[in-house]
Amino acid sequence: MQMNILSFFLFFSAGISLLVIFLSIERLGFTPLIKTFSFLMLAIFLSNIGYANELSFPNFIDKLFWVKVRYISNAFIPALWLIFVFSYTDSEKHLKKSLIFIYLLTPILTFLLILTNRMHNLVYRTFSLSTADGISFLTFERGPWLFLNRGYTLTCIILAFFVLLRFSKSVHFRYKPQIKIVFAAALIPSIFYISLLIFLKVSI
Repeated sequence: MQMNILSFFLFFSAGISLLVIFLSIERLGFTPLIKTFSFLMLAIFLSNIGYANELSFPNFIDKLFWVKVRYISNAFIPALWLIFVFSYTDSEKHLKKSLIFIYLLTPILTFLLILTNRMHNLVYRTFSLSTADGISFLTFERGPWLFLNRGYTLTCIILAFFVLLRFSKSVHFRYKPQIKIVFAAALIPSIFYISLLIFLKVSI
């Protein structure tokens, strides 16, 4: 295992995600909202761990394993973020079990397709090992499912912001600063993600 500055930062970010989970549960209890938030942060934790290990391990097989961990985790983040926003804004009608299943259907299918990719190549077609600035990583040709997943991710991001924006207009003024914090905290990574999709043409 070969540590580098980027993997160190990712490990540190993963640790922060776990700390946020523990502090949230300790201070607010394991309410439905905190439960959803904890699952969201856990997915972010696993994504950071997966990416950090992908960059740290020199072996191709090890990198491939951690790429799968990263992409499986990433697949669930948009759905969990959307469910969290519905829960945070008390949109109970959007939190029925049947609807939650629909939100999670694409991530579950992505999870299964990643595990069985060698049979159909719908997620990745080819893999190769590349190096830049002394850091080795995997590059690959993406399959059609990742492009469908990209559309699903963008839909979740846009819908979640629309719900937050609508909620901010109806909530009592004393809670508006909280809404602004949630909105701002999600806006920066969302802009970064969309920029990568548009300008670098990648799937995360």
